[in-house]
Amino acid sequence: MKMSDNIHVIDFDWTETFRNYVYLIKDQDEAALIDAHIGPESETLLQRIREIIEPSKLKVVILTHGHMDHIGACPTLQEKTKARIAAHIADAQYIEAPWTQFTTLYQDYEITPQAYLDFMRMVGGKGAKVTKPLHGGETIKVGSIELHIRHIPGHSPGSIYIHEPDTKTIFTGDALVPSHVYQTMLGIFQDATNYILSLEHLSRLDIETICPGHAPILRGKEIKKELQIHFDRYYLLEKTIPEILNTDGLTLWETYHKLANRVLGPGEHNPGIGSLATVRGFLNKLSAEGKIQQVNGSKWKPS
Repeated sequence: MKMSDNIHVIDFDWTETFRNYVYLIKDQDEAALIDAHIGPESETLLQRIREIIEPSKLKVVILTHGHMDHIGACPTLQEKTKARIAAHIADAQYIEAPWTQFTTLYQDYEITPQAYLDFMRMVGGKGAKVTKPLHGGETIKVGSIELHIRHIPGHSPGSIYIHEPDTKTIFTGDALVPSHVYQTMLGIFQDATNYILSLEHLSRLDIETICPGHAPILRGKEIKKELQIHFDRYYLLEKTIPEILNTDGLTLWETYHKLANRVLGPGEHNPGIGSLATVRGFLNKLSAEGKIQQVNGSKWKPS
């Protein structure tokens, strides 16, 4: 799909909930790729790139963050195109040593050898060297196009968005996931404190298009509506968690199940990595604010 003469969308089916969106920006015989999909589809991504440009013209792969579904083709792209890999330093370890990401994201699950093998397959089997570390505030040029990097932590420590000012377009990765996931998931972010600050930052931008890591692309009035859904879900979780805790304390999993029944409706709910990380993020935030307290190292109760 072609958004403009300079911006191409390379989309993939991934799960029933998500389509993965990768963006190729080209100008004056140079190109940049935003995000890199998953390892098992590395060669398919390379072929899709080849349909637009010669892979040797790919100068840089800019990663919006270091999670597995955005970095998987990096080892192949780095080897076959010699493109630089640009990512925020806070997520660099996730990309260079992806097993560290596995232990972080799966810390609340029973880890099996098969789960680890499946994860490593998703990230391309090995790490990729971040050859252009980012801090936020940089400008990356693709021909005459300037791409401005901004740090917006929350979904992950090193989440960024990329701003193309001429068309008032930003590429957000998972800093703004499609709100339809809220039908089955509580949220998808690791750090509740920074996530709300990043949402507020996004809401103040003068932009016309948001290109996320997963469909749909947002334009015009859709942007404000989508942001409001994310604000509403955030404040609902922040308000509800202290209400459902009891004086005996609840574990992370117990908190998740009570919260899911309150927010998503009664029934059996199976938490994904994102939902558990979101609950943990809120428990950490509320504990730091003195609104709840941790007891016995594994339970939380009202202060």
